Amino acid sequence: LQREGKSILTIPNLTIRPGAKVAIFGENGSGKSLLANALYRMRDPSEGAILLDSSNIRDLNLSSIRRNVALIR
Repeated sequence: LQREGKSILTIPNLTIRPGAKVAIFGENGSGKSLLANALYRMRDPSEGAILLDSSNIRDLNLSSIRRNVALIR
């Protein structure tokens, strides 16, 4: 994801096994909310892709994604 032409979040490769529960935590400004917004399709990556079960998240039904990904803030 980019802001003003500069990368603001880079995750080279992250694989999460089916059924796994994952917690994302870190310091303020580290990109946690940005990652959550990308998973919920509130922001699309400017480069690369987010894949769920080998399918680009942009090609999946938005309501299905939001039913199957939980966010706790």
